[in-house]
Amino acid sequence: MEITIPKGTRQHRVFEIAMEFWSNFLEYGYNAERYRDGTNFCHFVRMIIVYAPVAILTNLLMWIAAVACLVLLPIHLFGGWGYITTVMSLAVLVAAICGIRKLAKEHRKKHWESVLLSIPEAKPSRGPSFVDLAVQYVAAKKAKICPPVVFTDTKEVGHVSSH
Repeated sequence: MEITIPKGTRQHRVFEIAMEFWSNFLEYGYNAERYRDGTNFCHFVRMIIVYAPVAILTNLLMWIAAVACLVLLPIHLFGGWGYITTVMSLAVLVAAICGIRKLAKEHRKKHWESVLLSIPEAKPSRGPSFVDLAVQYVAAKKAKICPPVVFTDTKEVGHVSSH
């Protein structure tokens, strides 16, 4: 007996999402690539019913603990006004640091723009025109010799040599 689940169906997507949750949950990783083409039914059910919910609930509990440590515990220890003034002080400090960094970046950008604008721009050679190539093609056909074409850097383009 074989159970067939087409790729792209809801069941397949739920299994893939469960595999991603579980592999991200484990520190050493989980070989999710191994199950891209199929797995056994017991593993399929365990992944959807047991492993993915365990990973989701554990992550949720860690987020709740982090919020409790960063918000609820300081409010309990220092009071509401102490917490608000501390958070506002930190917000002002972070905004000041970000503003100073942005101003320094703008200053550096203006400096380098002025430096780059002072350097004369070198115009690259356009290379041979279509007419030049057409004339060379006709001459080569008459001589029954087709010369090789060599592609070079842009500095050397435009020099047509006839050997």
